[in-house]
Amino acid sequence: MNREALKGWRIGSVAGIPIDIAPSWILVAVLIFWSLGAYVFPMVAPGLSFYAVWPASAIATILFFVSLLGHELSHSLVSLRFGMRVLRIVLFVFGGISETVQEMPSAIAEFWVAIAGPLASLLFAAVFMVLSAAASQLGMPATAIVFSWLGIANAILAVFNLLPGFPLDGGRVLRSILWGATGNYLRATHWGSVAGKGVALLLGVWGLARGFGQGDWFGTIWVGLLGFLLYNAADAAYKQAVMLDALRNVPVRNVMRLDIHPLREDATLPEAVDEVMARYPDQAFPVADPEQHFRGILSTDQVESVPPPFRGRIRVTELMRPIDDGAAIDPDTPATRALERMYATGVDPLPVCDDGRLVGLVGESDLVRYLRWHPELIERAEKS
Repeated sequence: MNREALKGWRIGSVAGIPIDIAPSWILVAVLIFWSLGAYVFPMVAPGLSFYAVWPASAIATILFFVSLLGHELSHSLVSLRFGMRVLRIVLFVFGGISETVQEMPSAIAEFWVAIAGPLASLLFAAVFMVLSAAASQLGMPATAIVFSWLGIANAILAVFNLLPGFPLDGGRVLRSILWGATGNYLRATHWGSVAGKGVALLLGVWGLARGFGQGDWFGTIWVGLLGFLLYNAADAAYKQAVMLDALRNVPVRNVMRLDIHPLREDATLPEAVDEVMARYPDQAFPVADPEQHFRGILSTDQVESVPPPFRGRIRVTELMRPIDDGAAIDPDTPATRALERMYATGVDPLPVCDDGRLVGLVGESDLVRYLRWHPELIERAEKS
């Protein structure tokens, strides 16, 4: 998934895991709220008044958000149990994602992390159906309908995620089984990716059948987008796995660029912009003293957050992220570790330092470019 598409607002944290909502999730929330209030609840319970339907729709939407968050949180908590670092949970247009830094340590870890989400959704479904039955017995029809819809929605969420196509949870379960059986992570990822593309194509066929058979062209578009996203995610997941495997034994010094353009530590923000930042396309720049000792990192977002009239009063060292934030990396570090550090710190490119002295920069685009000119590493990884 494109990380730009997952940028959003931080709404809090659970168990130390940041929770973000991408703007696309707002579209989903509005769509759920409107469809429940305008169509679903009035059709299921025509006797409900206008003043009962819309509050019920709002409550159902909020509780669905909570249960979806619970689904992703279960993935994250199991990941933590296996010693993995979870960067954040993001809710977006097609559900949610739990972002981790490291690769899965074992097939058994992959299995339990993957299955945790659907199991949580099935648990939510059971609880909501019990609450629906209880509300019905107590003569609370609006409450019963809300809980019933939530039970069905969570059951559908669990079943859909268990489809055996990577990167859906079911596809990750399939990959864990293949990984455990063959001992080959990359081959297991390949077949999980193939299964994911197959599921995506079947979704496309089903969407077209809904359109031509039932006239549900809105459903066709939605299912088609879902299939398109799944197909591309499956393809990207395998390519990323190959890339990581190919770079596993490549040190950063082989990949880093040497044409570095550090910011002067005594420069004001306008000087930094005119001398360096406006001349190069990077989103983050190292800060160094006259002897090229690394001092910190300054991003374009940090500079743009300061109103132009006040930038002349601020020096680079006042705004930069200091060196003790772990942004720099050693030239002998494996390239795969550098990629993990980029995701963990949000710094791309990373400064490369040798004994505290700035010697280069390495970004994700540098890794891709290196593999472009060393196709034998890709071929070797795919044959392994």
